[in-house]
Amino acid sequence: MVTMLVENQLGGKLELDRNHGTKFRITFSKNPQQAEGGMVVVKTKILVVEDESIIAMDIMATLKKLGYEVTATVPSGEQAISKVEEDKPDLVLMDITLKGGMDGIETAEQIRSRFEIPVVYLTGSADEKTLERAKLTGPYGYIMKPFEEADLRVTIEIGLYNAKVEEEHKQKENNIDERVKEISCLYGIAKIVERPDITLDEVSQEVVNLLPASWQYPEITCARITINGRKFEVENYRDTDWKQSSDIKVYGAKAGTLEISYLEERPEIDEGPFLKEERALIDSVCRQLGRIIEHKQMEEDMRQLAYFDEMTGLPNRTLFNDRLNVALARAKRNKEKLAVMMLDLDEFKIVNDTLGHKAGDRLLQVVGNRLKGALRESDTVSRIGGDEFMILLPSITYEQSVVDIAQKILCAFREPFRVGDHELHVTTSIGISLYPKDGTDRDTLIKNADVAVYRSKAKGGNTSQQFGLDTSY
Repeated sequence: MVTMLVENQLGGKLELDRNHGTKFRITFSKNPQQAEGGMVVVKTKILVVEDESIIAMDIMATLKKLGYEVTATVPSGEQAISKVEEDKPDLVLMDITLKGGMDGIETAEQIRSRFEIPVVYLTGSADEKTLERAKLTGPYGYIMKPFEEADLRVTIEIGLYNAKVEEEHKQKENNIDERVKEISCLYGIAKIVERPDITLDEVSQEVVNLLPASWQYPEITCARITINGRKFEVENYRDTDWKQSSDIKVYGAKAGTLEISYLEERPEIDEGPFLKEERALIDSVCRQLGRIIEHKQMEEDMRQLAYFDEMTGLPNRTLFNDRLNVALARAKRNKEKLAVMMLDLDEFKIVNDTLGHKAGDRLLQVVGNRLKGALRESDTVSRIGGDEFMILLPSITYEQSVVDIAQKILCAFREPFRVGDHELHVTTSIGISLYPKDGTDRDTLIKNADVAVYRSKAKGGNTSQQFGLDTSY
């Protein structure tokens, strides 16, 4: 074995014991005076609670002789609790009979419940009633005064060992409990996402509501998710100093934040009031939220490609057909009327041939926007290809209102369209079919609107024609 001592900048020493060529042991003492013979001595800290000063001094001397560090000797329960909070000893030797308002048993109960520090009782009497009271506090040892040094040492060491075993057992139970909560939380999020047609906003709010139950103090835990500036909170959310947070990343870039806060101060554990398992869980939830957002964005991109025209952003033929089917079902159920309009731009080929296809594409975009501005929110305007548009007018009360809308569209086309540096004067031909007058199913209504639009073009364009009528509007 090769031993090497290295002076530390803080006045401590690092000891490296190398065994079998590759294994090292490193120890450090911030108080070099505690290092004896080049080896660091880590002493067990004990608080003595004894109201007889001579006995207290004798116990302190015995403990020091046995190699323990005595943090203090105090005569009352109130002082004992204060010193425990201040010094955090490894063990408390507690006389049952004390001066002041609390006896040793009551003091031990508070120390155990508040600080979880093991207590060994010292007493000169052992009546049955006192013993039964003492048992209820869960002591780690019980020794009669006067005692032998060896008996005191054995009692202390057994108490420390039992405390260590109990702490390890609690930690294992806690690890299992936290793991179960983590799995339950992530499983709960997965079940939320599985629901059909659930939106990202709904996912975010339900995840926020789910999270507090997975933390160690659910009754005082609140959560908030922020995604792209939008906030989703539990009802009792409040910013506090006792908070942990983690970033939600989408494709590697920060897209939001998850914050977990305690509404009341909690004891410090490791690096703060939160368990290390909870710090791991919040990161895991954020990773899952990031994947959910990526999936939702991919779904939206696919939906956009499937149901919307890439150039104008308007519904395409597929979405128009779906909406027409829904409108027809409603019209049949409620005995309502609806109208389908087909629009074909007049002389659109001239724009492409003279100004180029980019100008033609831009004109289609401007036309789409102007058509939306001329219609109701309940109406649908769709680009079905080339320079052709279709319009669905659901819930029509009077046929004349369809004629009025057609005239409104024709008037909207009188204003020139600005495309780059050009002002283009473009007109359109409109064909109209009415439910149930001109057809009772989707395909018939579309076919008849198409027939009507060609009749409008045959009359020179810039007009509207209803199927089944020879009158232009």
